[in-house]
Amino acid sequence: MKKITFKPILLLVFILCSFCITAQSVLPNNETFRLRNVATGQFLTTAGGSTQPVTMTNLAEDDISTHWTFVVSGAYYNIDSKIETGGTGILRVPGTGGTGGPYVVVSTTKAPPAADTDKVWTIQHNQTDDTYRFQSGTSGRFMYHDANGTLTHVVVSETDDRSNWELIPFIETPVETAPDEDTGSYTTCNADGANATRTSYDLPNPVNVGTIDDRSCYANYKESNVNGKTWGIYNITHNSNKFDATLQPRIERALSPSNKTGIGSFAKFTGVFRILETGDTSGTNSDGSYIAQAKGKHTGGGGSPDPAICL
Repeated sequence: MKKITFKPILLLVFILCSFCITAQSVLPNNETFRLRNVATGQFLTTAGGSTQPVTMTNLAEDDISTHWTFVVSGAYYNIDSKIETGGTGILRVPGTGGTGGPYVVVSTTKAPPAADTDKVWTIQHNQTDDTYRFQSGTSGRFMYHDANGTLTHVVVSETDDRSNWELIPFIETPVETAPDEDTGSYTTCNADGANATRTSYDLPNPVNVGTIDDRSCYANYKESNVNGKTWGIYNITHNSNKFDATLQPRIERALSPSNKTGIGSFAKFTGVFRILETGDTSGTNSDGSYIAQAKGKHTGGGGSPDPAICL
């Protein structure tokens, strides 16, 4: 019988393994991914702040807090959050003294590429099932979605799916400009919007009912036809109320007041709205625009004499 030596066996095992797992240089650069844990189905989600533990969620695919990119850093990768401004937000892998607990992965405000040993990852790709494992440096510890919900990096076998991840490319749907959207430069008053009075320059027989009340110097009420349907266009802009600069700019249509009073009386209005643009301020607490309201009259007992009862 022919004797099989030990070296050829090792070589055979090595060759077989090489077909299943490869390390590094397996990811396209500058592409956005969502990282889904194989065992739990949840997605890696940034904490959005320095030294805060990252989380795992089921947020929708367009939620930017679940978007990540891989940036080459020497022989390793940084895992970078797309939600952070200025390109910052790579993951850090602390040791036993981590702020979120031993080995709990945290976010940072550091930008890639960074060579810090606690911010680099070695990536292994299983070609058989197209999954990935993320090793912190060369520590032998892998990104792991623990049963208690935390994200850690631990010594674990590749057969434990809590250490295995699917990379799901995020493909952003192009935003199309509507044919009647205003894409011109920002102004507060245009020649065709400088109406003489709040009720002047309305269109004859407008598709939208009610008396025009135009307190914007940006643009007068117009109409357009999109996909066979006529739409009223109300275009306003910041600080364009030339009739009362202390109030918000607006274009409204006032209907006859309801004569119903008492408990159970109500006003009803219906409409279909296409919101093409909305208010965007420098902060995050005052963005947006309101599009319709029902107002009431109030006398006695305090409060506004002209309250908005529905926005």
